[in-house]
Amino acid sequence: MDVKVDKVNEAFLSLMQDPNQFITLDANFFLLPNRYNDSKLNVPDMPMDFWITNWLDPLFSCFQNLAIHEAVNDEIFSGQAGDYVNAKLTSIPPTLFLHKDSQLSPEELIIRNTKEALIAQNTKYIPELDNKDDRGEVKTLAYISTKNLIYFASHDDNALKLIKNCEELKTSLDEQKAIHMYELIIFSL
Repeated sequence: MDVKVDKVNEAFLSLMQDPNQFITLDANFFLLPNRYNDSKLNVPDMPMDFWITNWLDPLFSCFQNLAIHEAVNDEIFSGQAGDYVNAKLTSIPPTLFLHKDSQLSPEELIIRNTKEALIAQNTKYIPELDNKDDRGEVKTLAYISTKNLIYFASHDDNALKLIKNCEELKTSLDEQKAIHMYELIIFSL
């Protein structure tokens, strides 16, 4: 992930001015950065409690309208991250919103499926197989594009490129804006 300091992300500036806008998050917001436990990197394990206290809780206190797609929820269904997400989804009122394809109208579902096919061409996700590779990102982006939601936040450069290079890649994500995880971390400090 490259941190861009030479150019201001206009979408992020918009969120700074109005943090009550809807932001749809990728799964990597909830998963520990060292979850692969790669001994070659010599990175100490980060406890989930530390991640929650120092990243997730501040994020949720700064932004009131955070959401995930049901495919992302499926990726983080277990462990402490799953428990955290479930608590946010089931709190009254909910502090995390869940996008569900089943809530789309028949017309919206046709649009979502068309957009999913266009987006998936640029990823490892194969809709016909419903494989796990890039499923969360593809389904999320297809949904938010269908519902005309603007902001998608991720730590995954490949997912963000689907928005940033939408014309070149023909993803149909012309109206969506990419937000980097590091931008939200900086704002929530």
